[in-house]
Amino acid sequence: MDEALLKQLTRQLKILNLWITFFGTIIVIALVTLGILLYQVISFTHRISDRVDSTQQSLKDNLDVKQKVCDNSSVTSVVNRYTDVCK
Repeated sequence: MDEALLKQLTRQLKILNLWITFFGTIIVIALVTLGILLYQVISFTHRISDRVDSTQQSLKDNLDVKQKVCDNSSVTSVVNRYTDVCK
């Protein structure tokens, strides 16, 4: 092989290696970033789901009038006397 051709091929391979390294690094960084964002989205939706469930349970407990009336002994006797709600 000619010496000039060998230098030209070596130079082209170095440039090609640089581009492969550059784009490989960008792809790895993009994948790591996407993984972190995906984890944050999943954990956020999980926290929101837990908050909605606890709020729903709290509202259900607060709005359950029948249970409150039937558990209160002073009101239960009056309610039982006039209605069939607590039976």
